Amino acid sequence: MVSAHDRLERARRKSDSKRRWPTCDVQSDTAFKIGDVVKLKSGGPRMTVDAIGGSNPGSSLHKGHVRCAWFNEHSEHKAQAFAEDALKAADDDGDITQGTLSRG
Repeated sequence: MVSAHDRLERARRKSDSKRRWPTCDVQSDTAFKIGDVVKLKSGGPRMTVDAIGGSNPGSSLHKGHVRCAWFNEHSEHKAQAFAEDALKAADDDGDITQGTLSRG
C-alpha cells in the first residue's frame, strides 16, 4: 500500500516536471552573463554576476544593471546591484582566476 506521503511526493515531482521556467534571452545584449567574475572599475572584491536586469518580468532589477554576490573579509555573503558600466571583468587587471593555489 502506498502512503499518503509517497502519493504527495509523486504528485509534487510530476508537477515540477511540467513547470516551464522562463528563459533569459535578454543576456545577449548585456556586457556580462550570469557566472562572470567581475570587479568595480574603482576597485574592490571579486564578485560573481548572479542576475541580469531586465531578464525576468517580475524582477526589481532594471535593465542595464546586474546583481553581484561576493564574500567579504569576514566570510559574510553579500549581494548588491550595480550598473553594468561600473563593472569590468576581473581578469582584465591580471587577477588570478583558477587553479593557482600556492602551498607553503
